[in-house]
Amino acid sequence: MRALPRTPAFLTLVLAFAFSLAPRANAVVVVDYSFDPTTTTLNFTSPIAVTLPSSDGTLTGGADVTYTTDAHGNIADGPATLDALNLQSDLSISTTFLGTPITLNGPVEADLVSPVTGTLSGTQLSFNGADGTFHGSGSITCGGSLCVSIKLTPGVAKSFDGSASVPLPVLTVGSLHGSIAGITFVFGSLDVVATLNFDATETGRTLPEPALLTLGAASLGLLALVRRRRA
Repeated sequence: MRALPRTPAFLTLVLAFAFSLAPRANAVVVVDYSFDPTTTTLNFTSPIAVTLPSSDGTLTGGADVTYTTDAHGNIADGPATLDALNLQSDLSISTTFLGTPITLNGPVEADLVSPVTGTLSGTQLSFNGADGTFHGSGSITCGGSLCVSIKLTPGVAKSFDGSASVPLPVLTVGSLHGSIAGITFVFGSLDVVATLNFDATETGRTLPEPALLTLGAASLGLLALVRRRRA
């Protein structure tokens, strides 16, 4: 039997063939998104009404979504999972409430506690009413005579750490955008209620670890086949 060529070019073709198998074997891709700071807002409705960002602080964050893919690695209709959603804000709020000045300063953040499974159909990512649970934490320092009325000591940082669950809305995919309303964290004896309106642009795609293992196995299998035919 005629031996197969041993040139580097042939081995390159073997590896290229192995790469072509990976999307078929894996059938998922993880897409990373980053919040657009110019259009993403966090609207507090309680205990005071204020919207971030603007001059009142910063807001950053992003999300990861695992999508089903077709044989060519393109995102396709089917199961999809919101793996992560996080936001960070550095409050620097100076406003007036009931005609009285008040300030709120300090870092806060919130993260999705566990992945939530949904379904992608066209451009709509639906979670069928499933809750997303978020862990929130931070430290807020209040200034002004109103602090006592919302049970905060003026000038003294108040830490909080807690969880809140809220039904996840239908998100629109292309970029990723939507509105998560009624996120409620208990802060001392207060309910802090907020709505996240976000636009998030895609920043990268990765194959999960099983895809890399499949790729490695396919590559080794083909190389072993080459060696057997050389023998």
